[in-house]
Amino acid sequence: MSTQVDHNKKKRKKADPHKRQKAAYSGGLVLEPKKGFYDSHVLLLDFASLYPSIIQEYDLCFTTVDWAPVAKRMEARANGESDAKKQRTEDDVEVEEAAEELPPLPDRGDGAKGVLPRVLKNIISKRREVKGLLKKEKNVKKRETYEIRQMALKLTANSMYGCLGFSHSRFYAKPLAALVTSLGRDTLQATADVAEKELGLEVIYGDTDSIMINTRTDDLAVVKDLGLKVKKAVNKRYRLLELELDGIFKTMLLLKKKVKEKNEPFSIYLINASGQPPCSSITSSISPIIRIVSLRATIIFW
Repeated sequence: MSTQVDHNKKKRKKADPHKRQKAAYSGGLVLEPKKGFYDSHVLLLDFASLYPSIIQEYDLCFTTVDWAPVAKRMEARANGESDAKKQRTEDDVEVEEAAEELPPLPDRGDGAKGVLPRVLKNIISKRREVKGLLKKEKNVKKRETYEIRQMALKLTANSMYGCLGFSHSRFYAKPLAALVTSLGRDTLQATADVAEKELGLEVIYGDTDSIMINTRTDDLAVVKDLGLKVKKAVNKRYRLLELELDGIFKTMLLLKKKVKEKNEPFSIYLINASGQPPCSSITSSISPIIRIVSLRATIIFW
């Protein structure tokens, strides 16, 4: 089961101009977490710079995508505050917003690249150069300088998508931003399908650009091999999108918030193996929640 992070889920009231507004289109895909305590190794794999990579992979740009007609229709719908619209329920509005219109992917038979993909390629290439210098540098001061430069280049590349979806940006293009997140959702779902349907693995959680896999083994060598298999099976589908092994967790406690009433926090008590009173307590209203816990603890839910 999966859900989409809907950037439109906001109360229908007068907007506060001083508050940060959410983008009016669907965001990343969230795969429903499989609640439970996992005492075998869990794999975490994620895509490196997913949205910048999607822009390059599909050559998404103002100059390659016919996005203006879609933008006009989006704006017309947004401004059409008729009596009929006011009478619609919030659920009706959310359904309509979810069925958003997207521009078609570009067909660049001549091999030419758009401006945004070329700019991103240049930024990412420069970052690789700086990271190479950082790896070789011994001087502490110079290393600090290279670290700042590579991080600045990373943030610049990642902000390209954000500028497309920010209404006050000079590069604002809502249809392009919506297209990027739509392709991101397709990519994450396809990755989960490869892991489950092709390789027979269990995906226990996924969010925007990453998935978690229950390996059902404590053999670290086997776990790493499974990670490489998933990585190879997914990466062969793309030119530039790259799934990476980001981490291996020995144990994991994966929870969902809605175990009681909506918006009501829940508690987890960790009791040591000897049955002594709670040694720690976690209370939270964040969803979903991931916690790494000790193998020597017994987890009790209520």
